[in-house]
Amino acid sequence: MGFLEEAILEPSKKLPVLVDFWAPWCGPCRTLGPVLDRVAATNRERFTLLKVNTDEHQDIAARFRVQSIPAVKLFDQGKVIAEFVGALPERQVLAWLDQVLPSDEGRALTAAKEALQKGDRPAALAALHGRVHEDAKSAEARALYAALAYFEHHDHALKLAATVREGDLGFDIASAVVELDALVGDASAEGKPDAVSAYQRGIASFKVGDFAAAAAAWIESMKLSRKVANDGAKRALIALFKLLGEQDPVTLEYRRAFASALY
Repeated sequence: MGFLEEAILEPSKKLPVLVDFWAPWCGPCRTLGPVLDRVAATNRERFTLLKVNTDEHQDIAARFRVQSIPAVKLFDQGKVIAEFVGALPERQVLAWLDQVLPSDEGRALTAAKEALQKGDRPAALAALHGRVHEDAKSAEARALYAALAYFEHHDHALKLAATVREGDLGFDIASAVVELDALVGDASAEGKPDAVSAYQRGIASFKVGDFAAAAAAWIESMKLSRKVANDGAKRALIALFKLLGEQDPVTLEYRRAFASALY
């Protein structure tokens, strides 16, 4: 393992690494260096500071396209996530760090979204569990946790969903959670008996976590009649797909059948 992997990339998977690319002959570097030292000393729990002499590590400077120094790059999870060039005053460095440093909440959200891309809801829920609360800054994280935790932590999930406002990232997911909860909370319906029966079977299946059976029953109800519960099967399916996510196996399997039942 070389210097880059050992000193920067691997450590950044545990805590962000702030890299100061500098050289002894660089005047602005000598100005910025003490600033970064002071900032790092008071933020040890948020990041670590590493200084890279570009004369000694020209290969690393070239790899990250360092063309002017001082150049400061923030590494997280083995990647550069933010950077600036030049000798900034301390207050500007602090403001920049507040904007770009990933929070535990942000890390959890990223991990959860990556898990969902693989269709792994348990891993996504585990990533967010214990980190997302009503006062969490990220509306998207609150919405996603509400969708993931609907069964395991029902009341908490609904509280989180209610905190996400129109215009927030994740509002479509949060509103889907709220609507689906309202739909399955009232199984009463009128209309063609076989369509009503299918609609109610969907609700019963959803309540026990059998999403595939719920989707199949609601699609059946849609094909028989769209008037049951004010097109409740359609609304339930739209909400279900949002709650599960686009890469969930149930969404992938029943999306086309749902589209066919619409027309």
